[in-house]
Amino acid sequence: MLVGGFFVGNVMKGGGLQISGEEIVQRARALGFDACGIVPLRKSSNVRQFQEWLGKGYHATMKWMERNQERRTDPRKFFPGAQSAIVCIANYFQYSLPREVLHDPSRGIIARYAWLPDYHAVVERALQDLAEEIQSMGLKAERPNVFRPVVDTAPVFERELAQQAHAGFIGKNTMLISPSLGSFLFIGEIITDALLPFVAAREPSSLGEEGCFRCTRCMRSCPTGALKSSRVLDAGKCIAYLTIELKESIPHPLRPLMGNRIFGCDICQEVCPWNKQYARRTSFLFKPRPEWSAPRLIDILSLSEEEFKSLFQGSPILRAKWRGLVRNAAVAAGNWGSEKALPALRRAASRDDPIIREHAQWAIRRICSQKK
Repeated sequence: MLVGGFFVGNVMKGGGLQISGEEIVQRARALGFDACGIVPLRKSSNVRQFQEWLGKGYHATMKWMERNQERRTDPRKFFPGAQSAIVCIANYFQYSLPREVLHDPSRGIIARYAWLPDYHAVVERALQDLAEEIQSMGLKAERPNVFRPVVDTAPVFERELAQQAHAGFIGKNTMLISPSLGSFLFIGEIITDALLPFVAAREPSSLGEEGCFRCTRCMRSCPTGALKSSRVLDAGKCIAYLTIELKESIPHPLRPLMGNRIFGCDICQEVCPWNKQYARRTSFLFKPRPEWSAPRLIDILSLSEEEFKSLFQGSPILRAKWRGLVRNAAVAAGNWGSEKALPALRRAASRDDPIIREHAQWAIRRICSQKK
């Protein structure tokens, strides 16, 4: 039964489990997850690194990350009574764009995960199904067991949990990398007050940073230099942050470096050898929308707010909001440098929204200066 976002099982007398950890993992795989592991909850081992990261201001305008640090670094503080996490991994890789599309400056490139309907709903639904199956198989306890599906919706260090569950290692680009799947992965958890046995996801976790060996392709390929050092990301320079999280004006020095990326960025993953060798099409319940992958910049610049909501209904792209996506398309059009973009940019420059207007004017000046 789902109560207030939590699954609450029936009270059953007697302690212990009727279902083994291995059976839980098998059920997760039967529901389509590519990997699953079970870990006890404990305080993060990266508290000092997190505090240093905050101290350097690498979280940029995401001031909410400064709040409730004790709960953020110890999931037991956020979920009172919680003892275990069932960590599930879903591969979302579909295909790669043809080079002629990826490098077409008249198109806006959207991160792979946003070619799909909002992953929060899809993955959470599968986690809910798993939680119900676990209880139907007879998880016994002296009191009701609580199961909370979490998909990037709570202050949980989910990549750290996934590494503890042996689902992979955290690479130099800060992404979770599975040695058999690559890094195009969604991570979801079921947080529960049941004390479950540890079960590895059958991936080597002892690699740590050594899984990247001497490779620094991700760090060298980041256009804005957001990867300051191994596993240290300056979010304020990350194209994903600039195109999604940042709601204000994009800093002028960073605009020419963004190329034609208008929602998110996959560059550090696209160059990763693990993805080049192991990324394969997902079998999970994702249905890609090809029209969301590389729309024409002129089309995005011309969208009304109502058209934006209709076109991207059910998409993670809605998170950028109409203002953000048109702003991003204006920057990309300025980087395109073609006079073909000028009519759409001039219409955008006449809009009432000051952020859109300012970025469109910047793009117009950039294009016109290149003509001289």
